[in-house]
Amino acid sequence: MHKFVVYYLMLLSSFVGNTNHTLPNNFTFDAEAQNSTVSCELCKDIVTIVDYELTKSNETINDIEKIIGRVCSMLRLKSQREECYDIDKMIDEIKNMIIGGLDRKEICYKMGFCNK
Repeated sequence: MHKFVVYYLMLLSSFVGNTNHTLPNNFTFDAEAQNSTVSCELCKDIVTIVDYELTKSNETINDIEKIIGRVCSMLRLKSQREECYDIDKMIDEIKNMIIGGLDRKEICYKMGFCNK
């Protein structure tokens, strides 16, 4: 599980009042794994969250931007935070591509975060 998703779950647990969420015991962060695949995975995680919030939670784009922004602020590495904020600025384009039927890998490829 990517740490971005874990942060997202932890953030949501505070909204719903469930504070029993903890990081899994096997959750580790490998600093050597910081490469282009991290950018791709981060992008796909954000697209997945945007898709879920749009289709399942029926949130507005402004609400989704706030959620993603708060989760981005939790990332420890400055490079990942900045990348996350860059993706967050593209929420409208992401929304339009989701509505257009693209999957998360295609969206992140078009945005330049993933290789084909």
